[in-house]
Amino acid sequence: GHVGQPNAPVFIRQPSLYTPRCRWRQEYRTLRPHEHPIDEELRGICAEILRRNLSDVDRAAIESDDMFQTPHYCGGYDAGERAFTLSYYDQSGGEFWFTLSLAEIASIADGAKTTVTLLQP
Repeated sequence: GHVGQPNAPVFIRQPSLYTPRCRWRQEYRTLRPHEHPIDEELRGICAEILRRNLSDVDRAAIESDDMFQTPHYCGGYDAGERAFTLSYYDQSGGEFWFTLSLAEIASIADGAKTTVTLLQP
């Protein structure tokens, strides 16, 4: 599956030099934030990250900004940020960016964290 396909399973890609849709820019920190409720797609990505149980060194070795692709999310590990950076695509195709630490990912996976802050370009 890939971004935009309804009911597509989580797709875990190997790192590639070509990432057509999921490109992170350094200016994302200056964008307008808003809260977004956590859904099962994002909870599934977080559960998969935890299931892999990789170290920062291992994650950096397979760094990819499109490692995870679902109908509404695309992203992966960013070694420079030492965090997971993802894009969320709404029903109209609008793109929103967010970053999650490993602690936030664990909190999402166990249901304690209920929203993420999305940044809109």
